[in-house]
Amino acid sequence: MKKLLTVFFVLAFVFVLSACNNDSGKANEQPKTQSNSQSDTVNSDANNTTESKTETITRDRAIELALNHAGLAKSDVRDLEAELDRERGGTYWEIDFESGNLEYSYDINAQTEEIRKIEKERD
Repeated sequence: MKKLLTVFFVLAFVFVLSACNNDSGKANEQPKTQSNSQSDTVNSDANNTTESKTETITRDRAIELALNHAGLAKSDVRDLEAELDRERGGTYWEIDFESGNLEYSYDINAQTEEIRKIEKERD
């Protein structure tokens, strides 16, 4: 009889817990759905913002910015290299070139056109 009573209480306990989980699950489903739809909206807005921010400037534009900053024309430089780099928490054009006995290195933000790094060394 004790075994039967114990089984009954265990089953009743499991049933009550299941009912509580179902009720709380249903209560939580509503906010989760609302939260998810809100986050989808936020993500959509963020994606739209990100999409506009991810429009990168062209290679030619990055070179133009670097050369203008250095006060040089494209015909004045040699060993011109431009590489798009996405490794440092953003997207940057790495522009390297030489002119005379100087080596130039620029990092230009590919979204804002901001010159983030300038190095100028003797060859």
